Amino acid sequence: QKKLKHGKHPVLTMCCGNAKVEVDPAGNKKFTKKKSTGRIDGMVSLAMACDALANHITETKPDWSLHFI
Repeated sequence: QKKLKHGKHPVLTMCCGNAKVEVDPAGNKKFTKKKSTGRIDGMVSLAMACDALANHITETKPDWSLHFI
């Protein structure tokens, strides 16, 4: 379902409420805060960390599975 559970962390909940996903002409997805004055930094950081972890898992091919909770 491409959903990320963050344990109802209050800062991430606030950032998530301020962030919207925008797709550029090349098909890349990014967070934007159009129509919002709040911060989205926590969601951007979380997305970057998830991407780095996914790339690490792909490169190292560990024998365990990862579950985001």
